[in-house]
Amino acid sequence: MHAMKTLFMISLSLLYSYGTIVLNVPNEKEDTFLSFDKNLEVGIPITVCIRFKLKGYLTNRVIFSSKGDTFRLSLQPQEGQGWIRLNTVYVLFKIMKDYFQPYLWHHLCYTLDKESFMVIIDGEHVYQSKYSNTTLNQFTSTNMFLERTKVQQIRLGSLVSNEIGFSHYEDFKGELTELNIWNEALSKAEMMELTKTCEIANPAPDILNWSEDVTLYLSGVEDMSKVDLAQLCDQTVERRRIVQVLLNQDDAIHTCNVLNGKLAYPSTIDEYNTWKSK
Repeated sequence: MHAMKTLFMISLSLLYSYGTIVLNVPNEKEDTFLSFDKNLEVGIPITVCIRFKLKGYLTNRVIFSSKGDTFRLSLQPQEGQGWIRLNTVYVLFKIMKDYFQPYLWHHLCYTLDKESFMVIIDGEHVYQSKYSNTTLNQFTSTNMFLERTKVQQIRLGSLVSNEIGFSHYEDFKGELTELNIWNEALSKAEMMELTKTCEIANPAPDILNWSEDVTLYLSGVEDMSKVDLAQLCDQTVERRRIVQVLLNQDDAIHTCNVLNGKLAYPSTIDEYNTWKSK
């Protein structure tokens, strides 16, 4: 009996060790920060990956930013683009306007090296390009290939508020997890594998490792949960009923199609009255 109990405890521990911390943002009580005792140093080459799930349709949103705004990832689907900032350099990449669906987990990785950059979304949408001459000139003039940017804080889901004022209009609304940063440019195959497996990051991130570091650097945040990593690859959407009584039939069908849903029709007067009363 004792042996069986011990075996059960060990098995439970192994299952739980593959869990990951998921944060809900925005946090109404306080800002969601990762604060580092020793500054992180980021520069080229670099690879960054993050997973997120939206609570609504993504408009223009900041996924994360650093104090001083020297390190940032923003998505602007309405303009069909995204922005990566590293120190004084901005890198623009293209995205499809309706790619990010709500209530589904998405995975985004990007890598910057000395010659080009690459963005991979959900292991499917790939944007790869060489830097423009303007960007290369900025790299050369600022020694960006040699210098490392020191990051004291990373704010998840919005811009870090500095002396310059900013609104919360671009705050991300949803869940964020698995922000990992490598001091190297991972290959396309390696980033694809990270998307598909939903397992502990391999190779292990050497700048920021979410599975090991997040509980050390994240303090005072209550709105979090721990989930099995495998759930992040389960794209089953919970059933939701949306009632919009002012839509005509064509608009209602379009709304359901966009949400990957099905338009339900009442088949009897009693059913109609029941729906109407809810």
